[in-house]
Amino acid sequence: MVSIKQHSNLINTYFYWNAWNTDESFNLSELNNSQKEKLEEIEVIEILFEAESEGEDLFSPYENFLRDYFMKSENSSYLFVCELCQKQKTKLRSYKGFIKKEFKLSSDFCFELEVDLLEGYSMFGILIELNQDTIHTVSKFFLSNTSSFIINFGKTIKNKELFIRKVINDYVINHSNSSYIDYAKLTLDFCSERCVVYRTGGDGGSSEISLQAFSKPETKDLILLQAEMIV
Repeated sequence: MVSIKQHSNLINTYFYWNAWNTDESFNLSELNNSQKEKLEEIEVIEILFEAESEGEDLFSPYENFLRDYFMKSENSSYLFVCELCQKQKTKLRSYKGFIKKEFKLSSDFCFELEVDLLEGYSMFGILIELNQDTIHTVSKFFLSNTSSFIINFGKTIKNKELFIRKVINDYVINHSNSSYIDYAKLTLDFCSERCVVYRTGGDGGSSEISLQAFSKPETKDLILLQAEMIV
């Protein structure tokens, strides 16, 4: 079953749209009063795929929806993916890269970067412009709700290196054996009258999986229209 849900007042509705995600990934306790007030201007549009029977495949319809949805966008959408944790920097790892070489992604639509961190560690990030040649990457890398997101600025990202550095340095929280994107600060800093941030929600597909669009009210109607054309 597919449904479209709208969540406003994100602090009060937090346990509805963030029920299956960790509190760390959208940590309200880390926000100051000014940030919490700003969060009131953001809404979540959720396209929710729910299983009606045990063992039902949710991934195939979800992946098909993602391809159709992002191919209908008038402006370029970009998939950002980073490694699941920071790693010691080595010559071999730097040479092998992250996923660009493995999946033979063209430099015309894909920019991969290794960002140096503290104490000899580093992390790879990649920014992929979604089009007919790259849309297949969505089903491979966007299912993670800790290390990926899709963003649409309403325009082209010209300085991709700067964008990747900013995301990894400012919005990725690193622990000893794991890392995760701080979606709260990411959406607060990027969501605007033209910019929408997307992530995957749900419980990983056991009983539900969803596309969550974080947006300002000005872009809500376009998201709804685009989704309703498909579902």
